[in-house]
Amino acid sequence: MSRAFGPARVSHGRRLEKVLENTILCFSPRVDSLGFQSRGGGEGRQMDEDYLYENAPLIEVIAEVFWQLTPIRSVPGAAIDPYFAATSNGFRTAAGKLGYTHVERLVPEEAPLELVAKEPVFRFRRSPGAWPLYQIGPGIFTCNIVPPYNGWAEFRKVISAGLDLLFAAFPVPEKQFKTETVALRYIDGFGAAHGVGENFVQFTAQQLGFSIGLRDGLLARFASDPAKAVASMHVRFPLREPSQAHMALKISPGRKDGQRAVIADLRVTGTGAGAPKGLGEDILNWLDSSHRTLHDIFDMMTSEELKRRMGPKKPVGGARAEG
Repeated sequence: MSRAFGPARVSHGRRLEKVLENTILCFSPRVDSLGFQSRGGGEGRQMDEDYLYENAPLIEVIAEVFWQLTPIRSVPGAAIDPYFAATSNGFRTAAGKLGYTHVERLVPEEAPLELVAKEPVFRFRRSPGAWPLYQIGPGIFTCNIVPPYNGWAEFRKVISAGLDLLFAAFPVPEKQFKTETVALRYIDGFGAAHGVGENFVQFTAQQLGFSIGLRDGLLARFASDPAKAVASMHVRFPLREPSQAHMALKISPGRKDGQRAVIADLRVTGTGAGAPKGLGEDILNWLDSSHRTLHDIFDMMTSEELKRRMGPKKPVGGARAEG
């Protein structure tokens, strides 16, 4: 196996050096609150139309890329990533040159990597607790950010930089890298400032358009306190954009900053025929399309009252402020 990587290591190093030259000039190390693009012309929408809600509910944004592995038939869920050692070593070196010098190992050294397929093994930060961060493992790359967040255009640069490092470190990605799944996920937490009180069902129905759908009178007859009813709701459906991708929307009770909250988990996933066919730019274009869809779904599901509670839209780039 090591001989197969031998001749490629020199070219990998040159690719990594070139990536670092191109990446370090455009990389944004710090990013500020939840931003969705303003509604408008679909594919023609520009990145400088982003805006941020002043009192945004954002918890985390996650971009994920999974690639095909060699399954171990005798062990369900286990798989081999024959290039992980080379990829992780190259990624670690290059990420360090971008300032991501704080590396955490997320699984024990003695854990067989075949048993943690599609799970992050290493996490890369600029310093302990810093965001954004990168994660890689056998068959998986993720880019994560939490507030402060300065909108999609800025986060896209961080994702792009990470993908450049991944494909520069991966041995002969044009031939060996087979994209399996790509996903973009926004996790939001609505709290007291957004109108969440003791009545979970009322908030989700009135502010997010979700109801638990019980027969009329059931709660009134059997619940000792109908206002304290809670429910977890999960909706999944195929999307028009991106083509052949799916949307998963989960609403559940939870906590944010130690306080009672309603958690909304919105995720667009493209698998197999629904995943982008190429590498870097194809994946970024797919993520752009997914972001547009997530924006429009978030905009349609949130009530006007909830939008007022989220506050004015703070412009990013060329967008104009809205009250």
